[in-house]
Amino acid sequence: MTKFFTRLLLSIALGLVVSPSRSLAQITIFTENWSSNTFGTWTFPSGQGNWLVGAAYTPLGATAPNAYFSWSPQITNYSYVLVSPVINATAYTAITLDYKLQLNNFSTSTLEQLAVEYKPTSSGTWTLITNYTNTAGSFDVAPTNISIPLANTQNFQIRFRVYGQDSYNINGWGVDDINVKGTPAIPCSGKPTAGVVTPTGSCPTVLNLVGTTILANINVQWQSRLVCGGTWTNIPGATTWSYTLPTFSQPTQFRAISVCTNSNQSDTSAPLTINSMPACYCTSMATSTADEDIFNVTLGTLNNSSNCTTLAPGPGSIMNQYSNYKTLPPTNLKKGDTYPFSITVGYCGTGAYNNVAAIYIDFNQNGVYTDPGENVYLSAYGAGTVAAGRLLTGSFTVPSNAASGITGMRVVAAESSTVSPCGNYTWGETEDYLVNILYSPNVTGTGLVNYQGTYCAGANVTLTASAPGYTNPKFVWKIPNGTWDTSTTLTINNIQPSQGGNYLLYMLYNACPGNPPDSSYPRLVQLTVNPIPPMPTVASVITYCQNDPFDSIHAVG
Repeated sequence: MTKFFTRLLLSIALGLVVSPSRSLAQITIFTENWSSNTFGTWTFPSGQGNWLVGAAYTPLGATAPNAYFSWSPQITNYSYVLVSPVINATAYTAITLDYKLQLNNFSTSTLEQLAVEYKPTSSGTWTLITNYTNTAGSFDVAPTNISIPLANTQNFQIRFRVYGQDSYNINGWGVDDINVKGTPAIPCSGKPTAGVVTPTGSCPTVLNLVGTTILANINVQWQSRLVCGGTWTNIPGATTWSYTLPTFSQPTQFRAISVCTNSNQSDTSAPLTINSMPACYCTSMATSTADEDIFNVTLGTLNNSSNCTTLAPGPGSIMNQYSNYKTLPPTNLKKGDTYPFSITVGYCGTGAYNNVAAIYIDFNQNGVYTDPGENVYLSAYGAGTVAAGRLLTGSFTVPSNAASGITGMRVVAAESSTVSPCGNYTWGETEDYLVNILYSPNVTGTGLVNYQGTYCAGANVTLTASAPGYTNPKFVWKIPNGTWDTSTTLTINNIQPSQGGNYLLYMLYNACPGNPPDSSYPRLVQLTVNPIPPMPTVASVITYCQNDPFDSIHAVG
């Protein structure tokens, strides 16, 4: 029998107990996503080696690495468990559980199951939360707010128990993004402390309140505003001690208000400014560390080199499989401009195999790379050499309707004749970057040709800014002498040579002048001012001899 690793996404009805909505703020008291690529304090009995951490069977919506149970080595009539560390919920009630789970099934000829269970440490009995089977084939689920009432005000553990007749008939189970939340049990009094807004994680990024008062009868409300000219506004539904940031591209501030309803006293945290928050993207990575690796990506100001022993600095990076370079400064790309690039695909072994490479850019910033025009490059199927690798070059044009701001760019090289921005493949590497899509405003004016103008001293010059496609845009000019001017129309009467040079026009997306201004790519306007030449000098008396030729005298200036 041949094992085929396939995934069939099914909608399945599960009988879960979901906790009711309530006014009291919940707090996350335990979380696990295995981003360290190790089990950490999770345990399983000695000899149960089928539990692993890595990039296999990653649940839908989760990000590798994750915990997974593999069919290999094959076992029969088995029951293997993965047990959490002790979770301290002694000061909390209304305990709930979230997780993401995947079954990648092979055959339904035998019954294979996974049970999610929990127990207080004071008890010897595990209580079933939910049981899953392979009877309907492969699936992904992501239940949230599952009530686990026996954990209230207790120290407790959760476990994932895989059991069945023959592990050969599944490919694997994947588990990720476990969160345990609860509501404080002790009532508040007096004035609470809002605490310090502290970001954690990268995709997604979660804002937590460090040093906050965590007691019953405290209501929390998160607020946000644009840094430039914004007003504080309640964020709908953001009423717990943590807040998961959405995608945004403009500098934004966040704060939290903590209210003790028993005393009607409140406290407000200091605001935290975050310049942008790119979208979280689907998982893409190699499952093998052999063969192809991306050795260099060059685009604009980006020139990033690596080799077979490089571990990228960003979270989630796995050597030779996935590299997160989103910690590097974003490369600026201007709408409408064309940019050359190069990719070097190298080999971490003794063979140079055929491969395909691609570049994807999320131009509309909707969190996917599959929209029309976002696959900006796709190479031919071919190979290089072990010594030199495979150098790929090309160029692409940034669409004029691309969304402005920071967005994701993904480079994939796979030992295959096809490639995709999402999913796993066997050999190759995926690298993630950020790019900053910028807009250049337009300038028209006296005597301008291709944003260049030449004038005589004393002329009157008018330069007018515009931003087609934007409503009520705000502008700022940087003058050659280093000063700034916020006029839409720049008027220079009696222009002099000292006023020539490079004029830079920026558009302010948030109507917020800065130094340097934010957001837009500057439009360069070059002005050359020629001085007026001095008046010519002609002798007042000219003497001619008889029969001498006459001269023609022309006065210029």
